[in-house]
Amino acid sequence: MRLTSSRTLGALSVVGALALGGCASAEPGPEAQEKPNQALVVGVSVNSMEQMVLGELLQQALNAEGVPATMQVDTNGGSSPLELLRNGHADIAVGCTGTLLEQMDASAAKSLTAKQEQAEGAQEGQDFQDTVYKTLVATMPGSYDMTDPSTAQGCMNTAQGKLPQNIVPVYRKEAVSRYAYEALNTVNRTLTTKDLEEIMQEAKDNASISEAVSHFLATHSLGGGGGAEGQIKTQDEKTDI
Repeated sequence: MRLTSSRTLGALSVVGALALGGCASAEPGPEAQEKPNQALVVGVSVNSMEQMVLGELLQQALNAEGVPATMQVDTNGGSSPLELLRNGHADIAVGCTGTLLEQMDASAAKSLTAKQEQAEGAQEGQDFQDTVYKTLVATMPGSYDMTDPSTAQGCMNTAQGKLPQNIVPVYRKEAVSRYAYEALNTVNRTLTTKDLEEIMQEAKDNASISEAVSHFLATHSLGGGGGAEGQIKTQDEKTDI
């Protein structure tokens, strides 16, 4: 697997991509520093514009809160979020609850799908989303954790089953501080499916994922547009692996 920074993927990321509520979660362990000095790495797949947008969103949100972060791109595009974490190429990755559960525990995913179909949709909406998320939490390895799930649904181009696909950042506990967790959780819980669609459309129209994300953060009072300590990094300021 080959990763690179998004320095060379400003406009290219849009072109390449075109080719192609609340429940409790565990929080970072005490081993994570309260404010890490080393930049967190958000890993994404180059094959997915959705991934590029979500990675940029998390990176900018962290930077805006004074948490150093960069976005690194898996140029092979074949790695799952958990593989990016396992391989040590990222501290944070973005996935969707249904797809992640299918990858972590295919049997549990199949069982939930069957129960839902047999009940003829008796468990709908938020209740079923919560069930899928809680099942996913129970399957997560001890060294990883997740934020609360977003109401936004993603992974529509790659999802195989009928499970909910709530967007959720997955991270290495040892790398993410409580402060960073709170920044990730806030932006993820703010995002809606409509927001994600609008950010992607704006990015396509303007050939800039970075600007579209910055605009979203600014309009939702999440730090977009830059500032002093929390200034948003441009594409050229991101570092290589």
